[in-house]
Amino acid sequence: MDTSISRPPRLKSLELQGYKTFAIKTPFTFAAAITAVVGPNGSGKSNIADSIRWVLGEQSYSLLRGKRTEDMIFSGSESRPRASMASVTITFDNSDGWLPIEFTEVTISRRAYRDGQNEYYLNGERVRLRDVTELLASCGLAQRTYTIIGQGLVDAALSLKAEERRRLFEEAAGIGLYRNRREEALRRLVNTRRNLERAQDILAELRPRLRSLERQAKRASVYEQVKEDLKAGLEIWYGYHWYHLLQKVTEARARAEHKARIRDELRDQQETTEQELSTTRRRIDILRSQLHKWNQQVSGLYGEREVLGTKLAVAQERLRWLFEQEELMQSEMASLEQTRSGVVERLVRVRENGERTQQELADAEAARRELVQTGEIDSSQRERLLSQARDARKAQEGLVAEQAIWDTRQMQLEERLVSLESRRAEIQLRVEEAAANLNSTREEAHAAKTSMDEAMRVRQDVEGDETALRAELARLEQAQLRQMSQISDLSARYAGLDARLQVLRARPDEIERIVGRLTDARLRGLVGRFDEHLQVSPEHQKAIAAVLGEFGEGLAFHTLDDILATLDWMENAGMGERAAMLPIRPPRIAPLLEPPLDPDCVGNASRLVRVSAEYRSAVELLLGRTLVVKNREAACRLLVELPLDARLVTLAGDVYYPTGQILIGFGDQEQARRETRRTVAMSLEEVGKGLRVAEVEAERLSEEIKAIKHKLAIAQQALRSAGEDEQNARFRCEQTELAMQTAAHQQELILAQQHSLEEEITQFEEERKRRQGQGKAFEANRAQLEQELQAAIAMAERAEPSLEMARVEARLEVARRTTDEVDSRIADLEERLRALGGDLKQWTDRWEANRAEQECKRSEVAESGKGLQKIKEQLAVLSAQIVPAEEELAEVESARSAIETEESQARAILRISEREHSDAQIELARREEELVSLKRRIEDDFGMVAFDPDSDTPGQEPLPLEGFVKRLQKVDELPLEYEAQVNRLRAQLRRVGAVNPEAQREFHEVKQRTDFLTAQVDDLRQAESQIREVIAELDLLMEREFRKTYDAVAVAFRQAFTRLFGGGSAHLVLTDPDDMTRTGIDIEARLPGRREQGLAVLSGGERSLTACALIFALLKVSPTPFCVL
Repeated sequence: MDTSISRPPRLKSLELQGYKTFAIKTPFTFAAAITAVVGPNGSGKSNIADSIRWVLGEQSYSLLRGKRTEDMIFSGSESRPRASMASVTITFDNSDGWLPIEFTEVTISRRAYRDGQNEYYLNGERVRLRDVTELLASCGLAQRTYTIIGQGLVDAALSLKAEERRRLFEEAAGIGLYRNRREEALRRLVNTRRNLERAQDILAELRPRLRSLERQAKRASVYEQVKEDLKAGLEIWYGYHWYHLLQKVTEARARAEHKARIRDELRDQQETTEQELSTTRRRIDILRSQLHKWNQQVSGLYGEREVLGTKLAVAQERLRWLFEQEELMQSEMASLEQTRSGVVERLVRVRENGERTQQELADAEAARRELVQTGEIDSSQRERLLSQARDARKAQEGLVAEQAIWDTRQMQLEERLVSLESRRAEIQLRVEEAAANLNSTREEAHAAKTSMDEAMRVRQDVEGDETALRAELARLEQAQLRQMSQISDLSARYAGLDARLQVLRARPDEIERIVGRLTDARLRGLVGRFDEHLQVSPEHQKAIAAVLGEFGEGLAFHTLDDILATLDWMENAGMGERAAMLPIRPPRIAPLLEPPLDPDCVGNASRLVRVSAEYRSAVELLLGRTLVVKNREAACRLLVELPLDARLVTLAGDVYYPTGQILIGFGDQEQARRETRRTVAMSLEEVGKGLRVAEVEAERLSEEIKAIKHKLAIAQQALRSAGEDEQNARFRCEQTELAMQTAAHQQELILAQQHSLEEEITQFEEERKRRQGQGKAFEANRAQLEQELQAAIAMAERAEPSLEMARVEARLEVARRTTDEVDSRIADLEERLRALGGDLKQWTDRWEANRAEQECKRSEVAESGKGLQKIKEQLAVLSAQIVPAEEELAEVESARSAIETEESQARAILRISEREHSDAQIELARREEELVSLKRRIEDDFGMVAFDPDSDTPGQEPLPLEGFVKRLQKVDELPLEYEAQVNRLRAQLRRVGAVNPEAQREFHEVKQRTDFLTAQVDDLRQAESQIREVIAELDLLMEREFRKTYDAVAVAFRQAFTRLFGGGSAHLVLTDPDDMTRTGIDIEARLPGRREQGLAVLSGGERSLTACALIFALLKVSPTPFCVL
C-alpha cells in the first residue's frame, strides 16, 4: 500500500567480500519497494540469498548449500587466488525503532575463516551469535523459515512433518526467542540440580564430623582445683554485688523521692501560670469589648462626617458655580452698559441731524407756500397727484422705518445667537468634562466601595476565624489538661504494675533468656520447656506442681550428652544463670512405685499426667516414686509404709518424705504465682496500651495547640492589618463618594444651564425665522411702494406749471424724506435703548439674586465646616482612647503569647518530670527485685547467710545461730574480670573428658564450610524454584502467542488458498490441541470440484500453490522486514 511504499526500506544494503563466488567487495543497495536480481545461470543469484541467511546467523550449512565453513569462502579461480576469509555485512534502517536497539542504522557483519572460526559484529562491535539472535528474534529474522525462500523451499514447507512445520508458526508468532530462553533455563535447571546434589552430599559428610568436633572443643581444666576457687570467688563476688546493688536501691529510692518533689513543684508552677494566663485572657476580652464599642462610635462619626462632607461639597460647588455666574453676569452687564453708551451717543448725533433736517423741511414748506400764494399752483388735479405722491412717500417712509427697526432687531438677534452659540459650545465642553469627571469619580467610587466591602468582609472573616481559633485553643488546652492528668495516673499505675510484674517474672524471664540464647546458638538436643508438654487435670494441678518444683519450669533435652554439651557451651559463653535440666531419654530410671490399695490414695503421680510417649520416661523419672493422696490423714497413715526414696503429696500440694521432711503449700504458691503473674501482665498490657494511646493523644493535642497558636498569631496580625485596611478603604470610599456627589451635582448644574441655554437659543431661532419672513415681506412692500411713488411723482411732474415750482417741490420732497429717515433712525435707536435697558435690568436682578444665594451658601458652608470640625475633635478624642487601648491590647496579647509559651513549656517540662518520676519508680522496683533475686541466689548457694550488721538490709534480722550461718562481708571493689572468672569456674565444675587443643580451630573451619554450603544449598533451591517459575511463564507466554498466531494464520491461509485455486477450501489442523507447546500442524485441502484429501495425493503444482498460500498467510499475519524469494 501507499504507506509501505512511502516509508524508507528497512533493508538498505548488502556487502559481500570473499563469500562463495564474490571474490571482491561487492555492494548491493536495495530499493524502497521490490528489488529484482537477474542474471544467467551460475552468476551467483542464489548466493545473494544464501549470504543474507548466513549473515543473519544461520548455522545449518545444508540450507546454505554447503557442508562446512570453508565452503562459504571463495575457493579461487584461474585468474584469482582463493580468499582466506569470507565477510558479509548487511545494513538495516532502524529509524522507526523496529529493532530493539538505540541506533537509527544497524549493521550486522559475519566473518568466517578457513580454520572454522566465525566472528559476529554489531555496528562495528564484536558480539556473540546469541546477541545477534536475540536482537533479530523480536522481528522474525532469527529462524528465517519464511523470510528467505530459496530454491526448493516452497515445496519443502509442505514436505515438513507436522512437528517441523510448527517452526514456521513459531517464527510468525515471534516466540523463537522465548523458546531459546526456555531451553537455556532448562539447561540451567539441570546444572542447578547437579550442583545441589553435590552440595548435599558434602554436607552429609561434614555434619557428623562437625558434631564430634563441637563436643571435643568444650573441655577445659581440672575439677578439684576449680571447686575451691569457685567457693572463694563466690564469697567475694556476692559480697561486692550485694552491697553494690543495695547502694543502687538506696540511690534509686532517693532519686524517686527527688523526682516526686520536682514533679510537685512543677505542678504548682503550672497552676500559677494557668491562673496568670486566665487573668490575661479576661483582660484581653475586656479590652476587645471596649475597642469594639469605640470602633462602633468611630464608624457612626465617619457616617456623620460623610453626610456633612457631602453637604459641604455640594454647597462649595454651588458657591463656586455662583461665583462663575456672578463673573458671567458682570461681564454681560458691562457689555450691555457699553452697548447702551454707544447707542446713546448715536441717538444724540441723530437728533442733531434731525433738527437740521426739520429746519430744511420748514424752509422748503415756506418757499412752497410762497409760490402757492402767488398763484402758480391752482390746479386741483395737481394737488391730488401731489397728495397721492405724499401718501405713497409716507407709506414708503413708514415701511422704511419699520424695516430699520426690523434690521436693528435682526442684528440684535444675530449677535445674541452668536453669543449664545459660543456659550453653548462652552457649556457643551463643560458638560462633556463633567460627564467624564462623573464617570471617572463613579468608577473610583465603585472601586473604593468594592475595596471597602472586600476589606470589611476580610476583616469579618478574619475576626470570625480568630474567634473560632480562640475557642478551639481553649477547648484543646482543656483537653490537654485532662489528658496530662490521665497520663500521670496511667504512668503511676504502669510503674506499679511493671515493678510488680518484674518481681513475678524474675524466674520465668531467666528461663526464657536461657532458652533464647540456646535457641540462637542452634544447639542440638534442646526440646524446650518441660511444662509445655504436660497435661494435668485441674484437681491434680496443685499436687503435680508441688512435686515437680523447679523442674516444672525446667529445660528438656533429648539425652544426657545433649545436656553436657549445653553446659560446655554455657561455660564458654560465660553464662551463670540458674536452670533445671532433664533428659527426656534418661540413662537410668527407677521402677515405678505401685500405689497401695487404699481408698484415699489417688495413684502414682506419673500416671496422672497426660504426655506423649516421647516424654513418658522423663515424667516417670520425676514422678514415678511419688504417690498422690487425698488429704493429710491419708499421708500420715501411708507414710510409714513408703520406701526411703519415695514421697507422698496431697491434693492440696503438701509434700511428705519418709524421713520426716514436709513441704506445706508449695502447690498453692506456684499456682497463685502463675495466676497473679498472668493477671498482672494482662493489666500491665492494658494500662500500657492506654498510656501509649494517651501519650499519642497528648502529643497530637500539643501539636494541634502549637499549630492553633501559630494560626492565632497569624490571624491576630491579619485582623490588625484588616482593620487598618478597612479604615483606609472606608476613608477612600468616603472621599470618592464625596467627589462623585460633587461631580454629579456639578453635572446637574451644568446640564440645567445647558437646558436653559438651549431653550433660549430655540426661542431666538424661532424669532429669527419669523423675522426672516417679515424681512421678505418688507422687501416686497417696499418695491411696490417705490413703484407707486415713482408713478405719482411722474404724474405730478407732468402736471408742473413751472420750473421754480418743481424745484421747490423737489427740495420739499428731499427735506421730507430726510426728516422721515432721521425720525425713523431716532425711533429705532430709542427702541434699541429701551431693549438694552430691559436686558440690563434682567441681568441686574439675576446678579442680586446670585449675591443673596452666595450669602446663604457661605452660611451653609460655615455651618458644615463647624460640624466637620466637631466630628474631627470627637474622632481625635476617640483616637486618643483607642490608640493606647490597642497598644495595651498588643502588649497584653504579647504577654499572653509569652505566658502561653511559658505554660506550654511548663506543661512539657511537667510531662517530662512525670515521665522521669515514673521511670524512677520503675527503676526502684527493678532494683528492689534484683536485690530480692540476688538474695535468693545467695541463699541457694550458701544456705543461711548473715549480712554485715552495718548495712541497711531490708527485712534483715539478727540470726542467733553463730557458727551455722555464713556471714557475707562487704567488698568495696571487685577485681577486673572477676565476674567472668566466677562464671567460668561455675562452668568448669561440669567439665569432663580429655582436651583436644586443635578441636576449636578444626571446628571453626568445618563450621564455616558447613555454613557456606548450607547457604549455597538454600541459594540453589531458591534458584531452582525461580527457574521453574521462569519456565512456566515462558510456556504460558509461548502458548498464548502461538494460539493467537495460529488462529490468524488459519484464517489467512483459507483466504489465500481459495484465491489461488479459484475456489475450494483448506484448513490447518493441530495434531495435539491439548499441548500447545509441542503440537504439530497438519494441512487438509479440498480442491475445487474434489473431496477433502491430504497433501500426499496432490500434484506438484497443487502442492506448490498450497505452500505459497501457507507462506503468504504467514507473511500477512506476521510480515517480516523484508523477504527474499
